[in-house]
Amino acid sequence: HSGIFDVAFLYDKDANETGEFVLNPWFDISGGDFNGVLAPFQGMLVRVKSDAVDPGITFSEAYEHTGEGLLDEGGSQQDVPWLSLAVSGSGLQQSAVLTLVPEAGEYIVERPQPLSATTISFGISAEEANLPAALQNLDLALGETRSIPLSFASTANGSFTLSAAGFDSWSQPVQLILMDHNTGEQFELSEQASYTFSNSNASRPAPELNELTAEQQLAHPELLSLETEERFELLITLGEPTGIPGQDLPAAFALDQNYPNPFNPTTQINYALPEATDVRLEVFNLLGQRVAMLHNGPQTAGHHTINFDASRLSSGMYIYRIQAGSFTQTRKMTLVK
Repeated sequence: HSGIFDVAFLYDKDANETGEFVLNPWFDISGGDFNGVLAPFQGMLVRVKSDAVDPGITFSEAYEHTGEGLLDEGGSQQDVPWLSLAVSGSGLQQSAVLTLVPEAGEYIVERPQPLSATTISFGISAEEANLPAALQNLDLALGETRSIPLSFASTANGSFTLSAAGFDSWSQPVQLILMDHNTGEQFELSEQASYTFSNSNASRPAPELNELTAEQQLAHPELLSLETEERFELLITLGEPTGIPGQDLPAAFALDQNYPNPFNPTTQINYALPEATDVRLEVFNLLGQRVAMLHNGPQTAGHHTINFDASRLSSGMYIYRIQAGSFTQTRKMTLVK
């Protein structure tokens, strides 16, 4: 192919209850849903590059196939470092992909406009995209950290899981720190550690949607999309994280007093880890009821900061507790509104 991005969108009428275009990169993503074979009359969309001259796709007889899969036949797959980010829950699933091809420059590939009412929306936020992007290529230098905003919305309430895969495709270690703006929690994603969050603000399609004809839906695709929010921020670091320049690793576990204190409605909680370990940081009211889970999963050694947003809580005293390996410590903080 020439003049188009290395990703296709195949239409799956059964995806996410109402049907949608499913992301399928043209490089090998292990464990992906696409086996490399286009079914008879399979619908497919591609994105054309803005500077393309006579873009197109060439299909040769060598690619004709009748077996189970084609990804490793009929031609070589590109060796592309990739990371797949997938959100799943309530029977719904959607993913986005990050790639590292420095010579290609930085670009995003926007998801196609839907053909039916959307039930879930997840992807990379970009000012130039009307919908969350399905793929972003990064020009990331060794030791560099990049912030990537992620948008999410769903018509379903309940528990969702955000997972990451593809770490083995990178020649250098990659660290992913996920920040949840709704809870203030920070979480390190890995092949073994996924982030679970709750969606309690279900989005709904326009109420007049069912009254639209197919022609009207095609003419007004914005009515089929969900209004997303930038709920997450992903910090990606290529290479071993170096921490804060000039700062040594802490000699002991520690949980600092939050600052400011008293606070309204946000405050920072700092803690120190002399070694990598599983960390659980929680906030309780004076009745012992947990009101927030700020972190629950593995973290690297170093000094860490979590922003706690107590907008939904009432004034009063709260207790925050850290559990890191065998280390446990609690402190008090005061919310004044």
